[in-house]
Amino acid sequence: MKIRRSRKIALVSHCILNTNAKIEGTASYPAALQQVVGLLLAHHYGIIQLPCPELRAMGLRRWGQVVEQYANPFFTEAVRSMLVPTLREIQEYVRNGYRVDLLIGIDKSPSCGVNLTCSGD
Repeated sequence: MKIRRSRKIALVSHCILNTNAKIEGTASYPAALQQVVGLLLAHHYGIIQLPCPELRAMGLRRWGQVVEQYANPFFTEAVRSMLVPTLREIQEYVRNGYRVDLLIGIDKSPSCGVNLTCSGD
């Protein structure tokens, strides 16, 4: 029996699939955000986990930052280089007829917030 692929891909912020990447004391779920993962699977989406720029740049023992602290050419360059493999993967899916039509971020994140980011002086 051959299983037909959905050819649908969702891009998902790292900490939605792995809360362990979040700053200590900020997790509101124990492992992954089950509601998001469950909905994606129920609607037959494949999932690409985006890299966590803050984790990769600052490690696990970081403290809360705001978007203005990351708004510098050094962080921008680091994020661009870490996204290259993911962008190539996305391009390969699109080139082969897949739809990448969902981007799910995490509000309050200074680098992955969609509707709300932490901001301040």
